[in-house]
Amino acid sequence: MIVEWDVAKKDSTTVRTIITADALVRKDVTSMTTMVTADALARKDATSMTGMRKNIIVKTTATMITA
Repeated sequence: MIVEWDVAKKDSTTVRTIITADALVRKDVTSMTTMVTADALARKDATSMTGMRKNIIVKTTATMITA
């Protein structure tokens, strides 16, 4: 853990950028998680669940780029 932290500190600019992007995305994390869970319970279908997750990742990436 200490070694990993030292490596992370060397790359602190990248880490800060990731944290900032994550903070922007987190505004919608709760609603997205609820949506994924509700969809899984309703469909009980692994294929549609995987497709939906991919769709959310694409939307999240687009949101990060726009922000």
